Amino acid sequence: MVAVDWVVIADGKRFEIPAGFIYDGSSIPRLLWWLWPPGYAPAWEAACYHDWCYAFAYRQVSKRFADDAFRAIMLKQGASPWIARIFHAAVSRFGRGGW
Repeated sequence: MVAVDWVVIADGKRFEIPAGFIYDGSSIPRLLWWLWPPGYAPAWEAACYHDWCYAFAYRQVSKRFADDAFRAIMLKQGASPWIARIFHAAVSRFGRGGW
């Protein structure tokens, strides 16, 4: 859950994720939790923003924008580029939002 309002600037656009927004971390298949648990640190904030976009910002941004921002946030949080690409491929292929 987001404890305080959180502002994200993605591609020059400002988004505010409100305090109280509940998300569950990364939706990683249980089989891979030994490698990347749902609370995998470099994806934690990215998953929050991504889930919020899928639930509430789908009229403001495209799915591609949300997926690309997910990767960019992971990289900013210290994920290696190859891991960010794997996560991005997963949300691009399997992610479902309001679109």
